[in-house]
Amino acid sequence: MRTVVVGGSSSMGVEVIRALLDRGDEVLATYADRPLEPSRGLQTASLDLTQPSSIEAFGQRVASWGQPRPQALLVLAGLLPGKA
Repeated sequence: MRTVVVGGSSSMGVEVIRALLDRGDEVLATYADRPLEPSRGLQTASLDLTQPSSIEAFGQRVASWGQPRPQALLVLAGLLPGKA
C-alpha cells in the first residue's frame, strides 16, 4: 500500500511510519522543521501547513510520486499555539 503521512517527524509520526514500513508499505512522509532520514520504502518532503506555496509544492510532489496513487492519507500534524 502507498501511504502519505502528514506530520511524520512527530513522535507519533515516527512510530506510525515504522509500523507502515514494517508491514511493507511505501511511505511519503512530511516534516515541517525536523527532516526525516529517507530509507528503503520511505520518501520525505518538507511541508509547512501555514504556507500556501508549501502546500501547493507538496501536492505536486504527491502527484509526481507516480502510480499507483496513494491509497491512504494519515494526518498527524498539528499547529502549536504561537507557531501559526
